Formats: sequence, structure tokens, C-alpha cells
Amino acid sequence: MVASWGVSCGRFITNAGVPAEQRIIDLPEWRLHETTLHTPKGPLRSVTQVSKRGHPSLTQEFWVKTEEDLKRFLSIPYLPPEPDVSSFFEFDQRIGESAIVMTGLLDPIGYVHDLIGSELLAIWSIENRSIIAQLVDLFTERLYNFLHYLLESGVNSIYGILGEEYAGPPLMSPADFREFVTAPE
Repeated sequence: MVASWGVSCGRFITNAGVPAEQRIIDLPEWRLHETTLHTPKGPLRSVTQVSKRGHPSLTQEFWVKTEEDLKRFLSIPYLPPEPDVSSFFEFDQRIGESAIVMTGLLDPIGYVHDLIGSELLAIWSIENRSIIAQLVDLFTERLYNFLHYLLESGVNSIYGILGEEYAGPPLMSPADFREFVTAPE
């Protein structure tokens, strides 16, 4: 049996305190969670639909919609997250021999997807490949640093990586998958 454990690595795998405002708009079947981040180069906005009936949440508007938004995102400082991981040891002790603890992480392409969405990911993978490569490299480095921190802190579990499917058909080709998922180091 596998038991999942996770810890926050901050928004965009950085511990930078970016001022944010959130507004909730109440609709008959949904709540819209509108979040605005105030980056050094201007505001970034995201809107998520949260169901009142237990349906999965949907991102209505992703953070980055234009190259100007990308500049705003890139202006957010990178401060490596170093969260308290004591809950891992408590969880691992409580689980004991009844299960293996798995720590879930998102693949770098998953972070890119959560930043720009499926449509822009597909378009930029053709029209602006260098931007996708830059973002994959950025999140690969941040994820590597975070994983190093977890291991140095004693979080010795199985690590499960999710999100690779964003770089597969029909959005992207097998060659894209190799370039953006299996090749980054």
C-alpha cells in the first residue's frame, strides 16, 4: 500500500512573498476565485472556477497569457523554499509498516502548464519553443533544488512525479515529450 505525503513548495516553487489579492465571485453553481499577484513588473491574474457541487475545479484564466505576462512572471524573485517537513516524520511513524510513503511532486512541464495552460503550451511549443525550453529549465532547476532540500532534510520516501502528460499527444509530439520531459537535467 502507498500513502501520499506532500508539503508546499510555494507558488511557482519559490518562497518569494509576492503580494496577492483574492476576490471570490459567487455564481449559482460555481465560485470564481480571482487572484492577482503584484509582481515587480506588474500584475498577473488567474481565475479558477470552484464547483459548489463537488465537480473538479477548472482554471478559467491562467497566469501567463502574453509575452508581457511572461516578463511579469520572470520578475518574481526566486527564493528556494525550505518548508517545515516534520509532518513527514510524524506521518511516516504513524503509517509504520502498513504502507510506503510517497512524496508527490509535479514535473517541470506540469508547472509550465499550470502557468500558461494547455492552449498556449501547444501554440508556444510551435511558435516560441525557446520560451517553453526556458520555462522547463527554470522549473527543472527549482524542482532539483527543492528535491535536494527534501532529501537533505531526511525525507527519504518514494517520489512520485506527475504532469508529464501535458507534453504528450494531442497537445505535443513524442519529440516534444523527449525534449521537454525526458531530456532536461
